[in-house]
Amino acid sequence: MGSKLGFILTLFFIIEVIAYSGDLYSIQAIHSALDSTALTVAKKVSLEGTISKETLSLIEKNKATVKIETTTASRPGDVFIFTLSREYDPLVMSQSAMTVSVTRSTVIGYLD
Repeated sequence: MGSKLGFILTLFFIIEVIAYSGDLYSIQAIHSALDSTALTVAKKVSLEGTISKETLSLIEKNKATVKIETTTASRPGDVFIFTLSREYDPLVMSQSAMTVSVTRSTVIGYLD
């Protein structure tokens, strides 16, 4: 009887560990997707000087939102800073939605 009770109690811990591992994997996958998108956006911004409609559609296609941190006009040689973020609703890590974000910067006109 004791081994059956121990097995049932162990199942609760195993399920929580599996759900926690799933959250970690999902956050890592979202971060990797945001990172690769941010590298592509940084290259396009360096060439174009700003975020174009084409680049915005790429960001939206990856289910991300963009926040431009740079407040001045973009001229060649200026640093353009932006943040891509995405919401994630975790299984067990938090009761509210989490925001996974990546901040990148690029130099305008550097890749010409």
